[in-house]
Parts: sequence; C-alpha cells; structure tokens
Amino acid sequence: MKARSTYESLPKVYGVNLGGWLVTEPWITPSLFETVEKRSGQLPVDEYNICTILQIKAKSFLNYHWDTFYTESDLVKIAGLGLNSIRIPVGYWSFGLLPDDPYIHGQEKYLDLAIEWAERYNMKVQIGLHGLPGSQNGFDNSGFRTDKPQWLENKENMNLAYKVVDYILNKYGNMPIIHSIQVVNEPMGWILNRTKLLDLYRFAITPFEEKHLKAKLVLHDAFYCMEF
Repeated sequence: MKARSTYESLPKVYGVNLGGWLVTEPWITPSLFETVEKRSGQLPVDEYNICTILQIKAKSFLNYHWDTFYTESDLVKIAGLGLNSIRIPVGYWSFGLLPDDPYIHGQEKYLDLAIEWAERYNMKVQIGLHGLPGSQNGFDNSGFRTDKPQWLENKENMNLAYKVVDYILNKYGNMPIIHSIQVVNEPMGWILNRTKLLDLYRFAITPFEEKHLKAKLVLHDAFYCMEF
C-alpha cells in the first residue's frame, strides 16, 4: 500500500471569508456606504472615508455594524453547511493607529468573539491582515483607496506595521483554534519596495522558528513569484 504524504493526511480546509465585517468594503456592504451618503451627502469609498466623514458619529455607526453584520447564529449556519474554517479580515487600525488616523478602534473585541464562536462549533480561523498603514495596494479592501500606496514609503508606516504584525503573531499564533495568519493581504508588488516587503516577511517568519508557533504563516506572493 502506498504511504500517504503528510499533506495528504491533513484535513481539507472547507472555509468561507467573513468579509465586509471588521474591514468594510463597498462591494460587500454597499448599503453601509449608501447610508453614510444619505446622512452626509458624501459617498465614502473606503473605511477611512467613512470615519473621516462621520467623525465622532463613526464609533456608534461602526459598532452597530460590528454587532449585527455577523453573529453567533451565522457561525451555526456555516458549521451546519459542513464548513470547517472561517477567514476574518482585519485592518492594522484594529490594533494601533497613526497620529492622524480617523479610524475607529473596537474590532479586536469582535475578532476575539468570533474566535470563541469558531472554537464552540469546532471550526478553525485564519486571520488576514487586510490593511497596512498607508495602504499596501491602494484597494478599498486595505481600508484606504489611493493611487499612491504609501505603506513602505516612510518609517512611521513601517514601524506601526511591524508593531501590529508582532502583536498579532504573539497574541494569536499559539492558539490551537487559529489555523493560519496572513500578515499582508495582496501587497502590490510592482510598486512596492521588494526588499522592504521581504524584510517584513522574514520578520514574521522568525517567531514561528524561534517560538514554534502552532499557526501556519501565510505570505502573499505580491502578484509575483517571490522567493527568499
């Protein structure tokens, strides 16, 4: 009998992405953005704009969204469909802010709650860091839509990115329920500094080697075939 490889013996991942929740995206929750337009007369293009337009009112607006968009009952339905994992996108602003950021804190509590739900229904979790300071791709899914992503362009952005990645890996990396952690979602390789991007990837790899973290590390190829 042919021996099964390590990969063949691993359970298959059947999962779903909990998008539009802790990082808001216009194409997933258009009504959320249209509501802001009705209230203010301005249509936001990303979460940065939502917070800029609503200012102090953004906290109650987003808290209501976080409370209601996904709940434990959704995890019951997901598990009932035979899925065994969920992916949860989060932005850096869930864990730290730049001095002039308009973003609202509070997402971390809901991330932790979703992890509790997943464990209750025997599901695994992938945490995906969708937004980096200054944006890593200019897409609205980074929290800040722009033609000129500035993630690796200044020391302040980079320092906060390293701090957030370190925090996520240390807090979640050894939780048995965490399947994997993606440290940067869809970095736009052809306009980013390749060396600086690889430096961050190497930084993320280090605690997995030194602390033997249980979670898997997911590194996006930056739309290239990137090798170390």
